[in-house]
Amino acid sequence: MLSNLNNAQKGILYAILGYSAFVVSDSCAKWLTPHYPVFQIVGWTYFFALMAGLIFSSKLGGLRDTLKTNKLPIHIGRSIFNCGLALSIVLAFNHLPMISVYPVLFLSPFVITVCAIPIYKERVKPVNWLVILAGFSGVIIAFRPWTGEINPWIIVPFFTVLCITGLSLLARAVGKDQTVLSLSFYPNIINTVLIFPYALVTFSLPQLEHIPIFILGGLMLTCGITGVASAYLHTKVAIVAPLHYVQLALVFLVGYFVFNEVPDIWMICGSLIIVASGLALVFFKNK
Repeated sequence: MLSNLNNAQKGILYAILGYSAFVVSDSCAKWLTPHYPVFQIVGWTYFFALMAGLIFSSKLGGLRDTLKTNKLPIHIGRSIFNCGLALSIVLAFNHLPMISVYPVLFLSPFVITVCAIPIYKERVKPVNWLVILAGFSGVIIAFRPWTGEINPWIIVPFFTVLCITGLSLLARAVGKDQTVLSLSFYPNIINTVLIFPYALVTFSLPQLEHIPIFILGGLMLTCGITGVASAYLHTKVAIVAPLHYVQLALVFLVGYFVFNEVPDIWMICGSLIIVASGLALVFFKNK
């Protein structure tokens, strides 16, 4: 079937599958938060993610070529940011609805754009500054801080955005000569080495009925990283980047049907402003 698709079509398919897989992985983590501490959820999820990557390693560039990398410091840096991302997002899911966490995470393209100015000497057009301000205004509308009802745990997903920013900026330095496996292997193995032993020793083993959820979360995590990376390898950034926002619809559906989360009109309007601003940023950056 894939052989009948051109590169752009393959990129779109990989992106949709990859971004959808991230939502499934996050949903597994959210579902497990009432039953396990954050470190145990992250530790077991990344253990199974590592196993999934190793099982399919031959299809993703091979383990031998992955270990021969000349970009080890970059991979380690990405892994450290990924560790912070993993812990903070599960902590956020433990205290906040998914439909509150994701609109904040969608700020990452704007933060990446701003941080790329001093790091990669990129120039930002005046119109893009207006788009960035519009994106941040969407968060203000979604959470209405003037009401005084804002949950203090909302600061956690903002830290997650910083981790996503570091992860994305370092991804540019990885280079296209690295295997697809390397993008998931190093974060998975470093998270497993750092967190899994602590989760294994400090806490009890997962209950038997929860193990499939951990496995699904780990598998989807690796699928998400691999799918999105493959999408960028097959087609242009301008095509792949807007597909990131399919997650919003999925999160609202999962939040409603699985976790009984109902967004109010302010959250919906703020989220739509963030998405519209993100799409505009992609458009103007590639114009």
